[in-house]
Amino acid sequence: MAVLGVSGSPKVGGNTDRMIKAVLEKSGKETVFINLSTLRFDPCRGCCHLCATTNLCGRKDKLHPYLKLVPESEALVLGTPCQLGMPTGFMYNFLTRLKCFRHVKVLLVDKPAVLISVGCKPKEMQKKEGMARFESMVTHSDQIKSLGHVYFNSQAPPCLTCGEGSNCHNGGLWKYVLGEDENKLKDFKFTPDKFKKWEDYPQIVEEVNRCGNILAEL
Repeated sequence: MAVLGVSGSPKVGGNTDRMIKAVLEKSGKETVFINLSTLRFDPCRGCCHLCATTNLCGRKDKLHPYLKLVPESEALVLGTPCQLGMPTGFMYNFLTRLKCFRHVKVLLVDKPAVLISVGCKPKEMQKKEGMARFESMVTHSDQIKSLGHVYFNSQAPPCLTCGEGSNCHNGGLWKYVLGEDENKLKDFKFTPDKFKKWEDYPQIVEEVNRCGNILAEL
């Protein structure tokens, strides 16, 4: 059985994707990876007459082949950026589609999973918001068992590419990176070094490797 990695990031190849792939590689197992933003798929439409007796979603869209792998997988690695204190729409829609696995038979009880999230808020703040909501969506509804949650504070909100970051007093750059400091906003320079990479932070590397090792021991 493969370990299935699922990314809800709208940025293919970004920090979320690379962290998931690193955990998969460290596991030393057969793996499958998918970035949900590359697929055209719907959220759950509540058509339970198509899945209640089969425990498999009846909607044959681009997500369907990967959904089939979820109950078969040895473990899951689920990753998402935190947007507005929530997992992305891609990840949320994916999680709603897991409804097909909990009817008469509940197929994902104690399914091992590693969670990955990325955001611009400090970790202590994110623990109560994006991280907590992501964990709740994954573990409470589907009874999946979390083996660990790695959060990377990239300090790189969309403000770094929107074009209005130096004028905005509402976005993540102003609120969480610059601490609502007018002088810091005035002096802030939009340079390539502002786009942080998780690989440059030893503590995050250690956490990612630890999660990969946990999967290796399953």
